[in-house]
Amino acid sequence: MTFDVFRDSPIGDDVWEAFCVCRACERATIFELAWDKDARPGTHVPAPTNLESATPFFGVRRYVSVADLNTRPSPEHLPADIAAAFEEGAKCLKISCFNAAAAMFRLALDIATRGLLPSDDAEGLNKRARLFLAPRLDWLFENAKLPERLKRLASVVKDDGNDGVHDGTIDEETADDLINFAEALLTEIYTMPKNIEMAEARRKKRKPER
Repeated sequence: MTFDVFRDSPIGDDVWEAFCVCRACERATIFELAWDKDARPGTHVPAPTNLESATPFFGVRRYVSVADLNTRPSPEHLPADIAAAFEEGAKCLKISCFNAAAAMFRLALDIATRGLLPSDDAEGLNKRARLFLAPRLDWLFENAKLPERLKRLASVVKDDGNDGVHDGTIDEETADDLINFAEALLTEIYTMPKNIEMAEARRKKRKPER
């Protein structure tokens, strides 16, 4: 397939969004084009529309879709795998893929809460709680590993969210509840402690101990 580039717009260092039309079907697509630095090192980067052919100079990274609409960002200071799961869930939610969104939010919660469990056999911590999110959350709340104020929000995991994920019947309201709970819990586990740590480091820098 070949495309004609009609308009372009820079969106970063040597990266452009290009409005293109397929020569075969005459349908439009917006591609994200990246300059091939290895093939053309040190070359001035022209706009794609200024080239007779963009193919020798640019590579197609991806196409822009409705998934690129503004979505809720992940809480700050998350591990990369948890942030990726949350952000994928937020994109799915934006395009009304509620079952997929719920699955990704539960994955983010699953990874995050696994790290809160002790390595030894603590009282009441059975194999089921280690394997499954809902009983794990119960144990974490019962043993004050998570704040009590989040417990009511967690019902979405144990009730509608738990059955819905397996049955494929998640609706928008349940998916919204899941993202709210995921955001609150991940902020509690990662964002707030890191913000406090950074604030303390700034305080010590301003007023070093004597």
